[in-house]
Amino acid sequence: QNQIQFLDQKGFSSGMIRSISKNINAFPLRIWLLDNSSSMLTRDSHIFSGTTKDLKRIDASRWQEVQTCVGHHAEFSGILGLTTRFTTINAPGRNGFGQIIPQTVGVNDPPPFSPSGIQAQIQTVRETVEQIRPSGATPLSGHIQAIYSSLQQMAPRLQAQGKMGTFVLITDGLPSDKSGFENDVVKKQFIDALRSFESMPVNIVVRLCTDSAEVFDFYTSIKTEISVPYDIIDDFFGEALNIYLHNPWLNYALSLHRFREMGLYVTVFDKLGESELNFGELRDFCSLLFSAEGNRDVVLPDPKKSWRSFINIIDSLMKNEPQHYNSVTEEKGPWIDLRRLHLHYENRLSESQKKTPIPASMPSARTQYQQHYTAKNAKSYRTTQTTSSSPMGRGNWAQPSTQSQKPMQQQYAYSQQPSQSKSPFSNQSAKPPQQQSNQKPQSAPPRPQT
Repeated sequence: QNQIQFLDQKGFSSGMIRSISKNINAFPLRIWLLDNSSSMLTRDSHIFSGTTKDLKRIDASRWQEVQTCVGHHAEFSGILGLTTRFTTINAPGRNGFGQIIPQTVGVNDPPPFSPSGIQAQIQTVRETVEQIRPSGATPLSGHIQAIYSSLQQMAPRLQAQGKMGTFVLITDGLPSDKSGFENDVVKKQFIDALRSFESMPVNIVVRLCTDSAEVFDFYTSIKTEISVPYDIIDDFFGEALNIYLHNPWLNYALSLHRFREMGLYVTVFDKLGESELNFGELRDFCSLLFSAEGNRDVVLPDPKKSWRSFINIIDSLMKNEPQHYNSVTEEKGPWIDLRRLHLHYENRLSESQKKTPIPASMPSARTQYQQHYTAKNAKSYRTTQTTSSSPMGRGNWAQPSTQSQKPMQQQYAYSQQPSQSKSPFSNQSAKPPQQQSNQKPQSAPPRPQT
């Protein structure tokens, strides 16, 4: 009960809480490899303060982003009873008192004998990463081979119990050797090291702290070369914006981002930033996101056949959920904007389904949006935000004075349309959405389903 209360306070939806409760024992071990190379000092990132309902974005370095992420997951691991180990790729050296900073720290590793012991472990993890000043190169392959060796001893027991381990890599760059050289040989060694996990019950998560297209493309291409559950996650701001470009009806809240970082691999969550969900995927996603009272499963109708029933049930379920900060609109809102959801899928509905009334409980501030993206904002976050002088997205938004830009909401939100034809979302008439460009939207690099 304390665990459920903790997750609820952190902004996790009823469905995510239930999913964690059901699957937590299936992923008993988490190993995090933290890139503490010198490039992590770059100040082009963001951290967030406040609650998930009212967040404030603060400019920060990439390493501060890592510190915040690790602090959260250390707390999650302690409260949820998960064995979690954090290791840096470079020896941290000594702190200001001349003491050696440990390269590996953990929570429930081994399990303490009392709750106070858990809190002490969480605090140790936080203090350790706060003392580290990034330096050095990005020698990843050797550490991955060491992680493989440690998991290899546990693999028979995990497989016999039907369980998996989770390996999370946080990095901002390409793999290098110890001297910092990056070449095809080093990349192949890295891929081969990951490929060794194919015989292991392991789920891999790559958490990127950069918007470099070269880095993103490299780690994305690996998915086609290995047969391991493998997910790539950007920072919260970048991931939310990329998901918005494909599925703008969703409020990608920070708690959903933390859920994905935990490594509870859910394929439909991975697709959110790649393409718009089809009707089946939409139902699967909403079933995972929401949960009815108690421990009963949510049974949602097929939205393709019963759109009105689907909308009404989602509206009813969201009444039990708090609103969350939306980093794209920079406003607080529900998990799903039903008006925008309807407009997004309107062209695939029957004529009778198009007339589905949106529940009056939903906000009416943005009642009519253009349904199709322009060529500019249809591109991925990384493509649209690239400049020759700054990292994609991070540099531009952290230092807006270097380049004239519209506010984010204006640049990426749907545009208002003049009123002509009848709209099912208001008593006023509105012109049906028309595509602004003949160019088809460019989606994120495809990832095969696992």
